[in-house]
Amino acid sequence: MPASSEVEDFTDQVDEACRLIAGLQAGSVSPEEFDRREAVKVKEAAAKEAKQQATRPVLPEETAERQQQLKQKIADLQNSQQKKQKARQRYNDHVSQQSSKHVTDYTKWDFFTPDDEDDDLINSLTPNNPQLKAMEADIDARHARLDS
Repeated sequence: MPASSEVEDFTDQVDEACRLIAGLQAGSVSPEEFDRREAVKVKEAAAKEAKQQATRPVLPEETAERQQQLKQKIADLQNSQQKKQKARQRYNDHVSQQSSKHVTDYTKWDFFTPDDEDDDLINSLTPNNPQLKAMEADIDARHARLDS
């Protein structure tokens, strides 16, 4: 909630604006008078701001050493940003170059001929002995009985 002095200042400004507008409409206030009053208000605001600037204490952030630190930090951040942009550009170049290399040419699959080594590997993994043959025959017989 604003302070009562702020509310009073605001209502005074509104009343003054209403009087000026009514005076402009009635012709009792000339546009030059209105401009002169506005210029006075602007000068008063500028003088008030200058007074506040003059009475403001010098903060430690405003010292020359602090300014130098800030400039160094800005330079470091700019260098970091440039490095990131260069790295991003190198990555984009790499991706654009690699994308054409990763296309699979399936026509080469038509020329594939399996090696005998693959068959030997499969045969060595599956036992081929009389016990396995007996078990396969037993399974086939059971399936035949269940199907009939």
